[in-house]
Amino acid sequence: MEVLTDSYNFLNELVFALEDGQSSYNFVESYVEVNTNAWTQKLSQFIFKYKSNSVTNDDFQSIVNPYEKAILQLLIKSFEGDPVSEELKKIENQYFLAHQKNLDQHILKLPYLNMLPLFIFLFPAYLTLLLGPIFRELLRSLQ
Repeated sequence: MEVLTDSYNFLNELVFALEDGQSSYNFVESYVEVNTNAWTQKLSQFIFKYKSNSVTNDDFQSIVNPYEKAILQLLIKSFEGDPVSEELKKIENQYFLAHQKNLDQHILKLPYLNMLPLFIFLFPAYLTLLLGPIFRELLRSLQ
């Protein structure tokens, strides 16, 4: 399992690029050229639609992750020249907290998942050790 999603890594790098003075449009184009993953494919399709002025609300309906929707909406604002650095930082913080919550939920399940092999393999062996002599004595007494 990956530690963080590709869209979070993109958001993190975008915030650093904006802090360094790089334009969001140049960063997104260079990011799409360098990286190859599912998020990058969505991003490149989005850039293509943005360049052809055909971005609609239906494009956002197909995206399930609300953080990815927010990132794309802020990218549109950023491409149009509006300052979005603070909003991106807020989304980055919320996204990180969501990842942390998801990780905590998985950690809470671990002890129970680790007990499954114990019950499947060790418990029958202990029962055999405990009940084996009793069954042997029972069989001897029945003969």
